[in-house]
Amino acid sequence: MLLADSHAAGVAALAKEPEFRRLWGLPDSFPPEAVASWVRHWVRRRRDAAGIAFAVIGPGRDVVGFFALIQASRDWDSALLKGYIAPEHRHRGYGSYAVRQATAAAFKKLAVREVVSFCSVEESAWARALAKLDYVLVKTSVAQDWRAGRAGKTCYFRLARQ
Repeated sequence: MLLADSHAAGVAALAKEPEFRRLWGLPDSFPPEAVASWVRHWVRRRRDAAGIAFAVIGPGRDVVGFFALIQASRDWDSALLKGYIAPEHRHRGYGSYAVRQATAAAFKKLAVREVVSFCSVEESAWARALAKLDYVLVKTSVAQDWRAGRAGKTCYFRLARQ
């Protein structure tokens, strides 16, 4: 579901997770009340054609994940896909569904030529979800893993428009 201001409380709950804050570049001191303005920022980005964000809705209409397409090239030739599913809701298909919906939106709404995504080797569920949906592993490199704060293997996936 496209992110809306009404999802701010659910996203604030996700933002309590250190893994979520690292992925989205939010400082550890990021106050929960600031999440509402962060959500509004993403909603504005969609209106300004600078990105699209999605709230992943689970049972009970709770927000269980957050995904976004970010401009990866100046002319919107490619989009970067990032996503997060709360640990207690993983391995239930939410990630695969969100990747499928975000990929479709990238090609249809943003008219990009390709969608790219990165993950660490340890994020096998993310890599499996991408591979299931025909993303191709382009390369694996050893680099500084900014999320873990140490050197690690990073995978680069790509899906081109058919």
